[in-house]
This record gives sequence, structure tokens and C-alpha cells, in this order.
Amino acid sequence: MIKKIIQHFCFGIFSGTFIGLCFSLFFSYFYQSTTLLPAPPRFMDHFASSLNAFATSIILWSLIGIVFSVSSLIFSETDWSITKMTITHFIICYSLFLPLAILSGWFPINLPSFISFTVIYIIIYCLIWTIFMYSAKKEIQHLNAVIKS
Repeated sequence: MIKKIIQHFCFGIFSGTFIGLCFSLFFSYFYQSTTLLPAPPRFMDHFASSLNAFATSIILWSLIGIVFSVSSLIFSETDWSITKMTITHFIICYSLFLPLAILSGWFPINLPSFISFTVIYIIIYCLIWTIFMYSAKKEIQHLNAVIKS
């Protein structure tokens, strides 16, 4: 089990950093910047140099990747029901991801922004969960067909 946690931890660092870098590139174009913005301007304003902001962003992206990667072990290392696994995973991810999103400057700290972030998080979580459940259902159907033949 420790080996799996370490593997997921390392995968989370690299995937979180890669996804964060892709998002920063996208938002740099979105804000029509001529330089790479690792985070929204309100985040960048907290740093004396863009290099410090970039280094901090990499740490935050890595932590976000770790949260989602390691927490996914809930779905493979338990005999819980899918409902209990999903609710537990949702709560863990949301409660650890929210402060990282705030630190990343993804939204200002006020009630409307918090509600908006939460609604968007729930929609994306449900969408990803639906895709994974559909994929698992197809895999089970395929395995059942193989077993029958």
C-alpha cells in the first residue's frame, strides 16, 4: 500500500504541474499577456517577481495534483459501496482543493465567488464521475461478454 501511495504522490506532482502549466498558458493568452502568467493577476500582485510567483504556482499545482491522485486510492483500496467511496472522495478532494484554489488566487474571497467555485466544482466532479462510471460499466460489460464466450 505504501508503494501505491508513493506512486500516486509522484504522479500527482507531475500531472498537477503539467495541467497547471497548460492552464497558465491558456490564461496567459486569455488575459492577452505577452509573458507567461502562472496565475491570475491578483495572485501575481503578491510577489516581488514573476519568478517567485511561478515557483509558488508550481508548488500549488503539485499539491493539487497530489490531492486528486492520492485520494483516488479510495476507489481501489476499499470494500466500501460506490456511494460511500464517492461521497468520501468528494469531501476529501473539496476540503483540500478549496484552500489551494484560494491560495492560487483563482477566485476572490467573497460569498458569491465561493458559491460560484463550489457550483463549478460540483458540475465538473459530477461530469468526471459520470464519465468514469460509464467507462467502468462498459469494461464490466466487455468482461462479462468475454466470460460468457
